[in-house]
Amino acid sequence: TECAGILTQCYDKDQAAQMIAELMPFVYGGIHLDSSELREFSYAFFANAAEVLKAGFTNYLPKTMEAVYMTMMTDDIMWGDEDEDEIEGGTTNPIELGSDDSDDDMAGGKMFSVRTAQLEEKASACQCIGTLAEHVGEAYGPYLEQSTQLLYDLADYFHEEVRGAVRGSMGAMVLAASRTYGEIQPDGSLHPKLLEVLAKTWEIMLDSLEEEPDRIVVA
Repeated sequence: TECAGILTQCYDKDQAAQMIAELMPFVYGGIHLDSSELREFSYAFFANAAEVLKAGFTNYLPKTMEAVYMTMMTDDIMWGDEDEDEIEGGTTNPIELGSDDSDDDMAGGKMFSVRTAQLEEKASACQCIGTLAEHVGEAYGPYLEQSTQLLYDLADYFHEEVRGAVRGSMGAMVLAASRTYGEIQPDGSLHPKLLEVLAKTWEIMLDSLEEEPDRIVVA
């Protein structure tokens, strides 16, 4: 799926548009299969398609954003009382809270597992909406507020790949906001919606410089 998206960039826009139109039903169908990897690669396909089609991707936005939002809001942690055999998403890494050798109140704590495949799926979703916001143009406006909020909510995510993807996409939210709300107000001020996106982005970036432990995320 990801490879097909990359191939669309090898053709002129009209040829690529026809190719994307033929592939989209299969990509959307794959999103609902029991595979985090397939969803991860599907989001890469959407990103590549948006880079080629620009505003021509507009008709695909509703279904695409529905899937991306679903992934961004999915919980990636499985607690010990869940049946691991019923969890989709590949390998799980079990961790025990309070599993050290101390005899404090936390010893023998509750087990939880991280769905590693879904971490990569979530990071891909975060990267995807940044690419969509950058390339689709004004058509992204209706999705801007929710996209910004979901990215903001994931800014302190426990895995560095997701945090890095969030930071990479927040700049695209500012670009999209400037297109949608960029007109100067009668009193000379910026639109409140644009100021909101700028404030959230600045908060995340400043926190990265001051608190982020991973150098790649900071970069």
